[in-house]
Amino acid sequence: MLGNKYFLFGLTWLAAFGTSAFFRFWGFQHPDSFVIRPFIVLGMLFGPSLALSFYLAFIARQTQI
Repeated sequence: MLGNKYFLFGLTWLAAFGTSAFFRFWGFQHPDSFVIRPFIVLGMLFGPSLALSFYLAFIARQTQI
């Protein structure tokens, strides 16, 4: 059980490092200023809560007989 925690810990750090390295490389390739699109920001802000609300209201509510 303890080995799985360390594996998950290492996998999370590896994913974070890979994401950071990708964005650093992408920043070198595209040095111009980053354009923020409001719909993407709003989608990232409210999208997960709307998806969870939809799941809880329509999918998880079904009772088993």
